[in-house]
Amino acid sequence: MRIISGQFRGKKLTAPEGQNTRPTSDRLRESLFNILQHKLKGGFYQKRVADIFAGTGALGLEALSRGATEVWLVDNDHQAQKAISANINSLKTDHPPRLIKSDARHLPASQTAFAKE
Repeated sequence: MRIISGQFRGKKLTAPEGQNTRPTSDRLRESLFNILQHKLKGGFYQKRVADIFAGTGALGLEALSRGATEVWLVDNDHQAQKAISANINSLKTDHPPRLIKSDARHLPASQTAFAKE
């Protein structure tokens, strides 16, 4: 697994041990981001993104690589949290993603909206 495009293009990502996480393939992620890039005004630049059930954090990290300024990576699985932390730490960025160790049904309150265009 790797980041497809943007600032961190080609960066390899760590996946959690075990079978609890099924990472999104590079090809599917590339297709998804190509669609979203054209749907969102200005793409991901200056957007806030939440990757719920993050697993490896690949979706959120891809958005960060493409210009998102704030990324929340949410997962409650311990192995996924370890992989996400390793992936965050491997990036050199002024806006590191926020790892939220929580069930997606109990997210912290946000004062501003996430991308929803």
